Amino acid sequence: MDFDDGAADQLIAACDKAAGALRGQRGPRASVTGEALAEFRGPFADLFRRNVSAQSAARTTLINALEDVAQQVRFAKSQAEQARQDLKEQQARNLWKMLEEGIVAAGADYLRDLIPGLSTPGELSESEVRRPEVSVPPLVLEPHNWAAGGAAETSSAVPDALTKAASSISDQADAADPVCQDVVRALARFQEACTWAVTDVGSFAPAASQYNQDDRDDAGKLSQIGQAFSAAGQGDLTRAVELSSTALALAVSPGQVRGEALLKFLETATPVDLAVASTNPGLLTHLAAISPERIAEWWAGLQASGGAANGFTAQQLVLLESAPKVFGSLDGVPATARVHANSLAAIEDIAAAEAELAKLREIGSDDSEARRAMLEKEIDYLKRVEAGQVQLYLYNRDESRIIEMIGVPGPDTQRTVTYVPGTFTSPKSFYDDSVQTFSDYLVRTVPGTVAFVYKDGLFPGENQKEGGEDLRRLLEANDPQLGYDAGRQLAGFHEGMRTDPVLQGTEQIGIGHSWGYQNLTSSEIHGVDYDKSISLSGAGMHEEWEPDKDTRYSNFVYESDALLWAQKTGQVWDGKVPSDHESFTNHEYTVPNEGSFWPDSTPLEDHSLPTTDSADNKQLLEDVVREVLK
Repeated sequence: MDFDDGAADQLIAACDKAAGALRGQRGPRASVTGEALAEFRGPFADLFRRNVSAQSAARTTLINALEDVAQQVRFAKSQAEQARQDLKEQQARNLWKMLEEGIVAAGADYLRDLIPGLSTPGELSESEVRRPEVSVPPLVLEPHNWAAGGAAETSSAVPDALTKAASSISDQADAADPVCQDVVRALARFQEACTWAVTDVGSFAPAASQYNQDDRDDAGKLSQIGQAFSAAGQGDLTRAVELSSTALALAVSPGQVRGEALLKFLETATPVDLAVASTNPGLLTHLAAISPERIAEWWAGLQASGGAANGFTAQQLVLLESAPKVFGSLDGVPATARVHANSLAAIEDIAAAEAELAKLREIGSDDSEARRAMLEKEIDYLKRVEAGQVQLYLYNRDESRIIEMIGVPGPDTQRTVTYVPGTFTSPKSFYDDSVQTFSDYLVRTVPGTVAFVYKDGLFPGENQKEGGEDLRRLLEANDPQLGYDAGRQLAGFHEGMRTDPVLQGTEQIGIGHSWGYQNLTSSEIHGVDYDKSISLSGAGMHEEWEPDKDTRYSNFVYESDALLWAQKTGQVWDGKVPSDHESFTNHEYTVPNEGSFWPDSTPLEDHSLPTTDSADNKQLLEDVVREVLK
């Protein structure tokens, strides 16, 4: 029978220390939570008050369990000591009796088998003494809840008081967790080293873990609430601040306000409400879950709020200017409104790019030279966006998402062009103005045209960090799944863009260069209808693509184009390419000096030539314009 006094002492000490630590937290916890609740009003205040009470009860439950375990182990230890003493006495009596009977001469081996404890001092027989028990009853802790249903109109709190309470609760969790874990480890060692005692202590570890997790959750939620009130207080953190309960819910738990309830809130939200609500990225997630058609209908309904300026009503301006990142990327919001929002959001993006650039300059590493150059171009580009010289329909610098609008939608708009550039396109391609040339030419040449230069996500061969080429990713241009998924993304863009009252009735023209045409035709698989579909040396079509009988398909390419050679030799898209498909009207051109010993261009340059406005490309451009105008 095993009973290790050292393991028992270790468990007693761990329990005493943990119980003492938890007891010592009672006073400070009551003080900071009391201060926080003094002027905390609203549904989240009610939840916090209940959680404070639940955690206080849970602390008492744990302390009682720790004290009870320590007491049981002390008793078990005394029982073990008494058992050892009793068995020693019994052993002496048995030995004396044997000596009297003259058995000693039989030898030590026989005695070891016959006399308990003679050869193993300290080992006790389970049958000799009643085994002590060390157990922890099921510890049921009241669950915490931060779901604030039926929110009141306003909430209020002193931001500093909430922040102080959150910090204190977090610190107490940091202090309580290790001492509770010491108890868990000591319990495991006790069970292993003291098998003579009957133990049932499995309920302590999950209860202690839940207690500490509840503390961390409460601290995190209270910190979020404090930050929301801090934003609403605009720097005054020591007095009670009032805030819409819905805005607070959006900042803390955006999932609680969705759908029509979210739209209704936004109809009257103040700049302060929006500043608070938009601190949580979940706001955009739940707005994006609403169909673009409903967003467009709701946005148009805001016209009733009156007070128009710059083409927007007072409430529309509140939304655009208070949460530009949200409304600058929300499908269903008209193009001009998104452009206005993104011109405001550019300020934040410029600051982020400048901060990163400053760090790289401080490091001064040659490895970061390309990244520094890209950031410099990004900053210059975004300053043009901020000044209104460039119109961004979408911009997310971290996810390589950028859609630039060329032209101004209005009552005279007759056609909308979606232009998708090709392989290797990166945000830097936009910063350099290298992918806008073709669309800019069309808008200038064909009156009544608005064009979107589209890049939503990583393109094949793109080096996102430095803006150059990543040849390791070149084969992605022939990946059917990548093209299929890109087409779905493009279809989402069209669903949102075509809700714009100015654009929805216009002729829709899709133009794609190289892999961009694969992206474009894949969007047809996902339901996009184009009146005209124009390939500029387009790469190919997904196997699921079928031509639309109401769409005019045409392909413009140079005979010396490197990709055309790959297409004619069956190396890309399994031969399902514009130059060989019966639905396309093909236009092939020769470049100056083609076929000579010293040609003016290379096959790779000829592949990009259709997208330029150079004199060598004049005939192709004129033919495309005629196609657009048909």
